[in-house]
Amino acid sequence: MRVIVWPGSRDASSWYRLRWPAEALADQGADVRILEGADEGPRILWDRRWTTQPGDAQVVGCEKPDADVVVLQRPARRYWAQAIPHIRAHGVKVIVDVDDDFTQIPRESASWWTYNGGEQHAHRKWITLACQQADLVTVSTPALLKVYGYGHGVVLPNLIPAAYLSIRPHKWARSVGWSGMVGTHPTDLQTTGGAVGRAVADVDGWQVRIIGTGYDVQHALELDAPAAGTGWTSILDYPHRLSRLEVGIVPLTDSQFNAGKSALKMAEFAALGVPVVASPTPDNQRLHDLGVGMLANSPQRWRKHLTRLMRDDDARADMAGRSREVMATQTYEGNADRWATAWTAPTRRKVAA
Repeated sequence: MRVIVWPGSRDASSWYRLRWPAEALADQGADVRILEGADEGPRILWDRRWTTQPGDAQVVGCEKPDADVVVLQRPARRYWAQAIPHIRAHGVKVIVDVDDDFTQIPRESASWWTYNGGEQHAHRKWITLACQQADLVTVSTPALLKVYGYGHGVVLPNLIPAAYLSIRPHKWARSVGWSGMVGTHPTDLQTTGGAVGRAVADVDGWQVRIIGTGYDVQHALELDAPAAGTGWTSILDYPHRLSRLEVGIVPLTDSQFNAGKSALKMAEFAALGVPVVASPTPDNQRLHDLGVGMLANSPQRWRKHLTRLMRDDDARADMAGRSREVMATQTYEGNADRWATAWTAPTRRKVAA
C-alpha cells in the first residue's frame, strides 16, 4: 500500500506530525513518500483561472494521486477541503492530521488572524470541513479528538526522533529557559506569577535563556534583566540549542486551547536530558505520570520546584536521567507501527454526495 504524505509547510509541526513518522516508516520498509510542494502532487482542477491565490475559484476535480492513501496536515485552505471528495472518489483514502484546536486560538495570539481571517485564504472552518469529509482524522490529544474526530478519528501522540536521545551538549552553565515566542503565547509565561524571576534572584549565578527571540520575555516572567535569546533557529539546530539549558520550563495558562495541546515541549526537554517543570495540562499530566519532570499549578510551586533544581546538581541529574529513560520508549522509530496501522487501515466510509 502506497502512502503519500503532504505536509502543510516545513515548520516544526510538519516534522513532528508527518515527516518524522513517515521517515521512520520508510526506513522500516513501508512505501511512504513525502511530497515537498503542490507541484509534486496530483493536479487540482478549477472552474476558472486564478493567478496568485485561488480567490473565488472552485475546485471541480482532482487527478488521481499515485497512492492508496493521502495524508494532509491541517488543511486550512478552502481548496483542500473542496478537493478531498474528489480524491476519495478515485478510491484513494484521505487522512487529515490536526495538532491544535484552531477553534480556540486566543484572540491575543499572533496566529489568531491566520485562522480567523478571510475565508478565501486560510481559515479554521476549512480545517473543520476537511475533517468532516476525511476517511480518518489523526490528532495529538484526546481533547482534539472531541473537536475534530467526527466518529472517525484516532490519537497519534507527538513523540520524538530517537536521535534526540544521543545528543550530549556543552551546557550553558546555570541556565533556566523556555522555547517559544510571546506573540503566540500571549498569556502563558504570566501563569508563573513572577516565580521564575524570583527563583533566579534566589539562587546566585543563574540566568534565563530563550530559544527564540526573547522579545517581551522579561516582562512576562517578571525578570530583573532581559532574557538572552538565541534568535530563530532551524529545526535541525533547535534540539542542540534546547539541550544546552540546565533547566527547562513549559508554562501554559489554564484555557480550552491549551487543554488540547500536546506535551511536545515537555517531551523535547525530557528527551534531551533537560529537567523540566511544566503546567499541568492534560497531556503534560499524561507524560508526567509516565515519569517525566515536575508539574506546577501555582506560582508557589513554580518557585519551589525551580529553586530546588537550581540549587541541587544531583536532583537535576536524577530527573534528567529518569526522564530520558521514559522518552526512550516514546520515539517515532519505536512506535512506527501506530502510524502504519492508522495510515493503512481499510476504510468503509462512503464518499459524501
